Amino acid sequence: MTALPSLALTPQCPSLLFPGKMADIVALSSGNPGLLRPQLHPNYQPKTLSDSTSNRVALVIGSNGFVGAHLTARLSAHPQVEHVLAMVRGSREKTAERRFDDVLIRYRIKPSFPEKITILNASPTEPYWGLDRRTYLDLAAQVRWVFNCASSTEYDLSYLQIRQDSVMSFLQVLQFCMEGASKHLSYLGSAGARFYEHPRDFNRPDSWWYSGYAQMKWVNGQVIRWIADDQIFPVTLCEPSYVFGSTSLGVDPGLHYSWWRLIEISKSIQQIWDGEGLNYNPVDILTDALVVNALAKVPKRYLQPCNPVPYNNSLLAELMGCEIVPWEIFKKTAQAEISSRRLGKLLEDDCSEMVHRANCPAVFPEGYPTAWCDNRALLDFYLQNQSFRDIKKRIVGGIRG
Repeated sequence: MTALPSLALTPQCPSLLFPGKMADIVALSSGNPGLLRPQLHPNYQPKTLSDSTSNRVALVIGSNGFVGAHLTARLSAHPQVEHVLAMVRGSREKTAERRFDDVLIRYRIKPSFPEKITILNASPTEPYWGLDRRTYLDLAAQVRWVFNCASSTEYDLSYLQIRQDSVMSFLQVLQFCMEGASKHLSYLGSAGARFYEHPRDFNRPDSWWYSGYAQMKWVNGQVIRWIADDQIFPVTLCEPSYVFGSTSLGVDPGLHYSWWRLIEISKSIQQIWDGEGLNYNPVDILTDALVVNALAKVPKRYLQPCNPVPYNNSLLAELMGCEIVPWEIFKKTAQAEISSRRLGKLLEDDCSEMVHRANCPAVFPEGYPTAWCDNRALLDFYLQNQSFRDIKKRIVGGIRG
């Protein structure tokens, strides 16, 4: 018989108990999500979201990221939200306010009501977020909606290397949601968590796709699912595929990210593999859907606000003027013509299979409009917003995300 959960994984989250101090690592090693099912400490009670008109404050963790900055601006425009706290970590080189302003400038984000936004100079990786305990508890008494968008997308790091900053800090967010006023949490996961489905997936060595980052998103996503199932407090798990720029501007981090690197390769070798196209989430649709869902009377537990109509890479081939070929031919051509150790890691696994695993049907808030989705027009728009280079026989560096 399995012993009842009895230990907290971190002192910063005493309300949730697991089978052992390394339950997350054992769950990954065995592929057993049941080990990530938390139970409430007897000192805590389940929380439900009341209909109170007080506590109309939203907190965005990771506001200086691409999604977080857009989400902060979108929340400030919602009439039900009286105040938005944008958590940004300052540094010796830049204040938290300057870092947030830089992101707004970079992505051309213009909040409609900037006066509703307050920068919270704090870090989710520190106990009490680096605040004194009284300030932390005061926040817990004010905040009604929490949006967690913070995480690093460094695929070269192992799970153990990111565990403290990305899993233990996530647990502290869960603890915050159990303190003070009733809250709803929206957690931004990743489609990469879906790479871990079968027992063999958990026994694979780390690679570009089967990375510590994907493992971290699987762990955190499983905990969120259990919290939703057991109704510990209101949560929503959103697992977006690739996040593009807005449908109006198309500005996103571009060639810093894996999908764009693959498209850059396709442009360079004039080939793309035959297969289903990767689902995409325009950042304005993603953030709007997150806000609409969180502020609904009964928020959905799961969201995937991606293109509701699937497409094939033949559309991308047409838009880019590339040849459509089987995956193995694409891989062989790319490896023969482009020299890069990191690119080799990117192509280790079958990207066609990775796309298939990452894709899932769109899930929107009830009644959410989908007329925005025109795959041909949008994909062409995004392609036109990137400056591609010929990368044949050149070292490709800086691949992220």
